[in-house]
Amino acid sequence: MLTVNISKFNEISLEDTLNYTVHSQKLEGTIATITRYSLKCLNEKKDRQDLSEDEVVMFYLIKCLLSISSNPVWIQNSNKHELDEDYLYIVLKKYFYNYTNKFDI
Repeated sequence: MLTVNISKFNEISLEDTLNYTVHSQKLEGTIATITRYSLKCLNEKKDRQDLSEDEVVMFYLIKCLLSISSNPVWIQNSNKHELDEDYLYIVLKKYFYNYTNKFDI
């Protein structure tokens, strides 16, 4: 079961994102695409209103998780490789770092 947990996301270190096991290039590509779209939406929202760091992370997680939770690539790989929310959060944090250059969250 997937949940939105800002604390869990914030606790993931840069080292965690550098050292996880990639199980599927297709899954990586899918998550990267979803992340880029989520960050595009986030930037549009930030243009209209000020957001705290927690609000930024909350928006990012909600937007990503809504797309990923029903994505067949995630469903197939999560079942096949027994991937869980912890794994997904690490990958989401990796792409958050990669596309925002915010290494302090």
